[in-house]
Amino acid sequence: MNKSINWWNLKLNEHHLNYINEAFLNRKLSYGSYGKLLEKKITELFKVKHCLLTTSGSTALFVALKSILIKENDQVIIPNRTFQATANAVCLAGAKVIIADVKAENGLIDIKSIEKLINIKTKAIMPVHLNGRACDMKNILLLAKKHNLFIIEDTAQAFMSRSNGQLLGTFSDVGCFSLGVTKFITSGQGGFLITNSDKIYEEAKKYIFHSVTGDDLKEFNNFGFNFRLSDLLSSVALADFENLDNKRIKFLDNYNLYFEKLKKFKCLEIIKSNLDGGEVPIWIEILSSKRNELYNYLKSQKIETIKFYPSLNRSTYLKHQSISFLNSEKFEKSGLILPCGPDIDQAQIETVIDKIAIFSRQN
Repeated sequence: MNKSINWWNLKLNEHHLNYINEAFLNRKLSYGSYGKLLEKKITELFKVKHCLLTTSGSTALFVALKSILIKENDQVIIPNRTFQATANAVCLAGAKVIIADVKAENGLIDIKSIEKLINIKTKAIMPVHLNGRACDMKNILLLAKKHNLFIIEDTAQAFMSRSNGQLLGTFSDVGCFSLGVTKFITSGQGGFLITNSDKIYEEAKKYIFHSVTGDDLKEFNNFGFNFRLSDLLSSVALADFENLDNKRIKFLDNYNLYFEKLKKFKCLEIIKSNLDGGEVPIWIEILSSKRNELYNYLKSQKIETIKFYPSLNRSTYLKHQSISFLNSEKFEKSGLILPCGPDIDQAQIETVIDKIAIFSRQN
């Protein structure tokens, strides 16, 4: 009987285990020297002044919002096509989510939709770089400057992706990243934010550990929480950090292999990434008018895939505005993620493609 193929393929190896063992044996459990080393490596990679590790990409977004002094009745514009963590961070920070539609060709936030939503209460724009694809940061920056708005990049899915030679997450006031299991690098759970602003960095530090920024614990003048990433988890990400180039090449190879083989099938299309421009897709995302049928067929062949999550305007807890989201509907109804990951092998990809070929002939 054929072995099943998971949608995400990641192998933690002896290299990771050595880092974890070293952290454990040296009692590097809470936030400390390993976390500081990881922050240093991140600032060097992104060529930014500051980095703060957090317990997740979601908490990085929340801390970023609080660091720009977001308050009740402020509005933050986010795309309709994003994981709900983006919206949840805004809600948790006490602001109101304003949903913009996305571009039909790539599912990224539409600059025209953003402009229509800006008003006197708008505080920030939060573009989301989906699966390594770069939002139109040039025009988003111009729009933000025109209206005196902050920009927080949700770069959870776009570690190591570039636009015009510049790493995503560095175009804005704050860039936020995830170190989750299904991301470019992982610590299991974790995230971080980066910024070149001293003011934002000092504000952000207040929220990482109960507003304590020094050795004096006698006064409690600011609100904060415990969002620090432990050294034990940081050690896992440090192991991954030594393999960035190989992982980037593997993600690109996966995409290229799928792209070349899938383009001949009429029942689907792969969402294109601009590889020459520096984008690095970590997942293999396709659109198909027969998405549900394909999903069920591959499942019957022991091939796991993931349907795209619903658009945010479907949420019952977000009081979204009454506008149409025509482009968003296309993605939520037809999007599917095929098996991928840094440790999927070519034979597994070929098996997936062969099964899709059978499905295509039958449909």
